[in-house]
This record gives sequence, C-alpha cells and structure tokens, in this order.
Amino acid sequence: MARPPKDPFKLPDGRETPVTLQKRGNVYRVKFKNPEGKFVVVTTGRTDVAGAWTEAAKIVLHTFKPTEPKPTARTATWDHVIAELANVELRERGLQAYTSKLTLFRSLTSSKGPNDVTGQIAKDFLKALRTTKFTKSKKEGAKEYTRTPNTIASTRRLLLCLWNHLLTLNLATSNPWDEIAPVAVPKLAPTAPTEKDIDQFFEWLDGKGWELLSVFFRVKALACCRTNDLCQVESHQFNPKTRTLTIKPSDDKTNRERIFPLPKDLSNRLNKLKGKTYLWERYCEDSKKYRPGRRNAKEFKPSLMYWAVGVIFPQYREAYPDRPHMTAHDLRGRGITQLVKAHGIDASAKAIGIHPDTARRHYLDAQQAFDTNAIMTQAANVLLPKA
Repeated sequence: MARPPKDPFKLPDGRETPVTLQKRGNVYRVKFKNPEGKFVVVTTGRTDVAGAWTEAAKIVLHTFKPTEPKPTARTATWDHVIAELANVELRERGLQAYTSKLTLFRSLTSSKGPNDVTGQIAKDFLKALRTTKFTKSKKEGAKEYTRTPNTIASTRRLLLCLWNHLLTLNLATSNPWDEIAPVAVPKLAPTAPTEKDIDQFFEWLDGKGWELLSVFFRVKALACCRTNDLCQVESHQFNPKTRTLTIKPSDDKTNRERIFPLPKDLSNRLNKLKGKTYLWERYCEDSKKYRPGRRNAKEFKPSLMYWAVGVIFPQYREAYPDRPHMTAHDLRGRGITQLVKAHGIDASAKAIGIHPDTARRHYLDAQQAFDTNAIMTQAANVLLPKA
C-alpha cells in the first residue's frame, strides 16, 4: 500500500513535504513536492515496497539538499579553487602542474585562499622555496636537495598563469605574481646528443627486445615531438594506408595539429602493435613480460606510458655511466638541430610546429647546426678593423 499524502516526509532541517508511492507496472515511483512547491514523480527503480521507500528517501533528500553559494574572489578557499580548475579547459599534465605547485605554495605559506595572497606573500614564498630543502624519497635519511634557479623561475611562471585563470573564474581580484620580476636564470649553451650518442642508445634499447619501446622512441625521434603529446595518441590517429600519424591540437602543447609521414618499415612495425583505442595500450600486456611485478596496470592510460618512457633513461645511465647523460627531450633537441642544419631555422620550425625563436633559444645546438669556426674564419677580413 502506498503511504497516504497526509503523512508527510520530515527533512533534517525541519521542513516537511508530502510523499507517496505509486506503482507503475512492477516498479514503484515516488511522488512529492519539490522545493518550488510543485509535485514531481520520480522512479525509484525498485519493485519491493521496503526498497522503494529507501530509494524514495534518498531521492527526496537529494532534491532538498541545500546548495552552497558560489564562491567569490573574497570567499574562495583553495579547495574551491581546485574544484573550479576542473571546469577550465586544461590538458591533464597542465592541471597536474597547477595542482602540484599550488600544493607546494600551501605547504610553505599560511594562505587560506587567493584573496589573502599579496605581492609580499608571493615574494616570501619564493624566498622560502630557495632556502627550504626537499627529498626525492620518503625513506628516512634520504638525501636532501635545494631547488635550482630554473625550478624557482618555472614555479613563478606557473603560479602567474594559474592566477590568470583565477581572474577569469572570478576567484581573484589581482595577480600578485605580476609584482615580482622574472627570476634570473643562468643561460647555458644549448646542447643536443651526437649521432654517435643516438646510435649507442638505440643499440642498447633494441637489445632489450621490447618492440613497443623500440618503435615508440623511433617515432618520437622522427616527429621531434614532446613525450606527453605522443603518449596520448589514439589508434585512429594513425593511418597505415597513407603511413601518417596525426597529433590533435588538444594533445599538442601549442594547440596545433601535426601530421607527419612515417617510413614504410616503421609504419608496418607500428601497425602490428597498435592498440584498439590507444596507440600504445599494448604496454599493459607487454609489461608483464618485460617489467613483471605485483603492480602491473590492467588498464592503459597515457600517463602510464609517460612514466614508462621516463624510467628508460635512468636505466641507460645505470648501464653505461661513462656515456653522455641523455633524456627523452634530447631526442627532440637532436631532431631540431638536424633539421635546422639541413633546411634552416624558419622551415624547420614550421615543420615541427614551434616558433623560430624557440628553436634559436632553447633547442638549437649552433655548433652542430652551423660550422661557426668556418663562418668566423671567412668573416675575419670583414670584422678585423683596418689599420
């Protein structure tokens, strides 16, 4: 029997609303007045009376659940900020970077939210960041490190960008990081691995017999792309007929679409190991053989492949400590250097999808791309002052 409407449902805050059950077919529905005073009917999905009343109570309580006022620039807490950032169109790695730096900021300050952060607090935070040591392991007695000027500079840039998002979300009224001058970073000559370094690395990598990683690093070396961009590629973005691979704007750091051709042999190898959804999802199955352990992942995520790539180079350094230090990003630097050497800065930058100034400042190894000694020798008659 359905509960009569005269027996109201009492809410935790003291309000009451008439509630009754109605049977439609074999399923019970709940009829009640919503907060606007209108009768609504919602299915409980249950065929038994006791279960229907339980679901009805949940439905009514959820409908009358008080809504929290939307945070403003004055009332927003850091928990509000983290929740609101999920509504901003950010790449997964970007959101992780913002969250990580925000966690670091909160650990070194007493700030409760964006509203109480002033330019002076921002300066004190960077000062604390320089002097506070950290460990890379949670083990007792782990080695302590101090943060480099590059880390301080990148932290300031990330927080500057984060506050710009907060201004857009109306969670801040000003950007305190604008009051701080960019952190001075020592300028080092850009470098790139030599072809001998590359040959030695791939000889070691191929010796592992892990086809997936062998193909991945060859595609990365060919495309000169960032590691995370390549990890996120889905299978449909690879076309074995045209032998092309596409990186979508949403997966590229610069929001540009990139389409690049693959040699026939590399395309055939990639076609044999591609996954159904993600291009590299075979990693989960392969890791059982090449990286056996109790924590082998069952479901593929791009972040899993990103981690797998990241541990390769420490393994290489451990195997050959006397060889030059290499990172995944060195493959990109080497690619840009070789392209500039063959086709010049502007054409190479357009092909790779970077700004020409970026190639000049950050990636170009001038000594490899240009024979600077020959240029200066030829220019000696022009540069040398006449008597």
